[in-house]
Amino acid sequence: MMTIIRSIESSVRNFVRSLRQSPRHSPRLPLKLTMIDAHAPQGTVPRLTLSGFTRNISATGLALIVPEIKLGERHLVGDNRTLLVVIELPTGPVKLHAQPIRYERLKHGALAGQYLIGARILGIDDASRVRMGRYLHRLSRQAELGQKLARTA
Repeated sequence: MMTIIRSIESSVRNFVRSLRQSPRHSPRLPLKLTMIDAHAPQGTVPRLTLSGFTRNISATGLALIVPEIKLGERHLVGDNRTLLVVIELPTGPVKLHAQPIRYERLKHGALAGQYLIGARILGIDDASRVRMGRYLHRLSRQAELGQKLARTA
């Protein structure tokens, strides 16, 4: 009986999770990130930046590949960290604030030794939101077309 209850509970949890998640796409887009210091005076420009690229992206989150997990002396992932991320879309740059949630050091393949950071998007200005929304919509349409072509082949 407990097995059946756990199975139902797991199915409901997976269903709800699928409703919450925005579709993820996997373009490799160049980016630059900077750590925002909450204690810095208003208007202070962050100095240290780190280059990397996206592994995947959605309307609510992104996965970043970067060569280091520290920027200067500060760890990128931790409590109350906010990153300023500038992603170079084909249609122009998108600037957003993201909260790093988790990271792992990649151990295999061409990216071995680099870091994967999973982050939640906290804020994005209106122009960037429109540009990113259009880009993600285009990626969704391309994915749908690819699936339709695969089914007919």
